[in-house]
Amino acid sequence: MSKDIKFPVVNNAPTTPNPKVCTACGNPMHVDGDVWIMCGAGGDFNDRNAQGFLLLDIHDHGCGGGSIDIVKDGTRGQADIGFCSTDCLRTFFNVCVDELEAKKQVKDSK
Repeated sequence: MSKDIKFPVVNNAPTTPNPKVCTACGNPMHVDGDVWIMCGAGGDFNDRNAQGFLLLDIHDHGCGGGSIDIVKDGTRGQADIGFCSTDCLRTFFNVCVDELEAKKQVKDSK
């Protein structure tokens, strides 16, 4: 990664369904035809109750991509996922990305 990431990566900004640059490296995103990855998080307000979510999604206009729900229907729009160490946190997110890649490979093979 060549870009210095500043945290928080989103702070009091409108949501952008099609980001213009990669959060990690700063390269332009080619959302009109290429594959791009999104990490989506928030609260979905249905029937006056916020249902929190966190997902990873591959947008691939050629094959449809794939997605995994990390949090779905979090009560009151929030969910906490605990880890005993940064190593376990890293392992968790690596497994999430591996699962996302596996879903895309399954779609690619069909």
